[in-house]
Amino acid sequence: MLKRLIVHILKKFNIGIYRLHKVKVNSQIGPLERNSLDYKERQITFSGVKDYLDLSRLDFYNKILDFCIENGVNFNNSDIVDVGCSGGWLLEMIGKNYSPISITGYDWSKKTIEFAKKLSPLPSYVQFDILKNEIKKKFDIVICTEVLEHLLYPEKAINNLLLMTRKGGFICISVPDGRKDTSYEHINFWSPESFRLFIEKSVTIADSKYGILNDSYNPNCSYNIVILKKK
Repeated sequence: MLKRLIVHILKKFNIGIYRLHKVKVNSQIGPLERNSLDYKERQITFSGVKDYLDLSRLDFYNKILDFCIENGVNFNNSDIVDVGCSGGWLLEMIGKNYSPISITGYDWSKKTIEFAKKLSPLPSYVQFDILKNEIKKKFDIVICTEVLEHLLYPEKAINNLLLMTRKGGFICISVPDGRKDTSYEHINFWSPESFRLFIEKSVTIADSKYGILNDSYNPNCSYNIVILKKK
């Protein structure tokens, strides 16, 4: 009874009470090892990839699409790639709601691609490392969400994203807001201001539109996003 009364009072001031779940973390494993392909392949499971698409992630993908459309991106009649596609859900949403010429998922993990083919069958998939593989194909729209924070050389990744984008095409990049991000798996942490400086330093041949996406299900989480139009 007392607990309900406290919750009721706090709600009037827009204050929420959340249960924190204990997470076992091996402190001996640093972010560089956690972001190595060997480590990822050992940890990835079908249920883990499947469960990644929760209500929060679905809300995030919808906001990504809305932000793209608001800033002039047309998914119809376009060749589209998602670099670091995970389970392929964003591409699956695009394929079901628009009329693209092609939708392709790039991911460096062979196991993730195998799982994505079962979870999201509409796209085609290619095992691809954004830092190592040669750029052989160009696209009208290049999407890269929640990837750069895991990379030791994000500047090189940005350059390769540009190389795979056709002239006049769009690149959509998002990363967690570094002021709120506390993930032990991340190497890079960008505030909205430092993310903008990072993009402007790395990219000189594109127009840019920046934004912040708030997580509707977690008030302690938000994302930096930018749309780049290649000149």
